[in-house]
Amino acid sequence: MDLERFRDGTWEPVLPEVGQRTDGQGVLYRGRVHTIMGETEAGKTWLALLFVWQELEAGAVVLYLDFEDTEETVVGRLIMLGVDPEVIAERLVYVRPAEPLGPAAQVDLAAVLELGPSLVVLDGVTEAIATLQMETMGNDGAAGLNRHLLRHLKASGAAVVTLDHVTKSSENRGRYAIGGVHKINALDGAAFSLESVRPFGVGLNGVTRVRIAKDRPGGLRRASAPDGSMQWFGDLEMEPLTKDRIHLALRPALRQPGDDRPAEENLPRARMEKISRAVEEYMEANDGQGLSWTTIQSLIGGKAEANRLARAHLIRLNHLTDKGPHRVIRPFRDVTEKGGHAAPP
Repeated sequence: MDLERFRDGTWEPVLPEVGQRTDGQGVLYRGRVHTIMGETEAGKTWLALLFVWQELEAGAVVLYLDFEDTEETVVGRLIMLGVDPEVIAERLVYVRPAEPLGPAAQVDLAAVLELGPSLVVLDGVTEAIATLQMETMGNDGAAGLNRHLLRHLKASGAAVVTLDHVTKSSENRGRYAIGGVHKINALDGAAFSLESVRPFGVGLNGVTRVRIAKDRPGGLRRASAPDGSMQWFGDLEMEPLTKDRIHLALRPALRQPGDDRPAEENLPRARMEKISRAVEEYMEANDGQGLSWTTIQSLIGGKAEANRLARAHLIRLNHLTDKGPHRVIRPFRDVTEKGGHAAPP
């Protein structure tokens, strides 16, 4: 390997740049392999489609390798998220493999990767291993999948995400998916473990907890809260808007795990008021224009992680707009210092 970049100063540490939480924190690393693990209906596909939606909206190409479902499910959900069907037709490459990755299929795959996708989703690891005629329950199958397919996908520079099932036994599960420790050891990106808090469904406000089981580059842990052997990265929340439209968001962890107090009793109120006042003053001086999070951060100072957490609370409680340039919807005041109570959301 050529190590000249480390000597000449051109090397930079890899940062998560694909996919975002509501606070602007990136989630996936380009050119790395990630996995999303969880029980059935924990929201694995929904989380992956959130990243697909974000990349399509940003003008990128996305490759979806579906070993488990159909295009009706994937495209139908993207339309429910509000993605323009024209955008889907132009920039989503949907492939449903049905044969081993032989020479002809490798040529087809190379042609698809030449389109330069920023994100590749592989839905159904166990089914992929079976389709590629590898051992399903042993480590050899996972190693073969990595060697024959995943390495080629990440070499394109895309962030690669695999969707996998956890074992049914919660006592023996630990941090691993079906097939043993080799799957998670082979990852050079991050592994996310999903746990359903409130189920997703038609007309339901679903919530799934997203934890980090592994973060090889180390760029996600500092944006998470400790949670036993894993770390709480955030919550995937689904809100029904109409009968055929939903809002999906990945929000940061709002308090330390184990703290059972209601979130409203554990708010960083002083910092939230500081952000609110800074945006209010800017809007008043600039004819109601909003401002970016970078500008807000420079105005209020302090630790970026604490500021992002305060901003997430302001957005959740409908004091601040969800997307930049940020604007104040309702001013926030830390009235608890005077013995009062903050206004309800």
